[in-house]
Amino acid sequence: EQAPARPAADMNTAVPVPEPQPPVQVSAPSPPEPPPILHPIETLPSADPLPDLSHSDVPFRQSLGGILGKKGLALVLSDDLIYHLVVTLDNLPRKHLPASVVPLKRAAGPFAVDGQGEARTIAASNAKRYAAFIAVAKNLDADALVALYRRYYPLFQQAYKELGYPDGNFNDR
Repeated sequence: EQAPARPAADMNTAVPVPEPQPPVQVSAPSPPEPPPILHPIETLPSADPLPDLSHSDVPFRQSLGGILGKKGLALVLSDDLIYHLVVTLDNLPRKHLPASVVPLKRAAGPFAVDGQGEARTIAASNAKRYAAFIAVAKNLDADALVALYRRYYPLFQQAYKELGYPDGNFNDR
């Protein structure tokens, strides 16, 4: 026996269509939070506005000269000084510090050694090369140097950001 035939669907019967759903909102991931500032620094107020970083060499060197003196200032580079300080401090914990970024002029004369072959030592006469640097360090007014740093800190921070740390805090480095 055959199964009874099913009646054919009526062509005029509407097939239910599901309600359109609103599009799913996909939000872009939020940017990561910048790292917290570990060592905040308050800049010193001044009646004189800071120059642009690109024009800071002359006023910064003048202020630094008031702390280091004429002989001390002669040991310091004159171009892009804030940038050189930032790059040097950023590189200090690394295995290599390129001499081209150090903000100080090189000590005069060749590096002197005593001995031969594997038994070489730094020659006592070599200390003369560094005498001017040591004299400046011994007579340095640390409070005045800190005040200068705080005054110019926004420019140090700008140089640090331009170095490739847009969310970094130079004073933490």
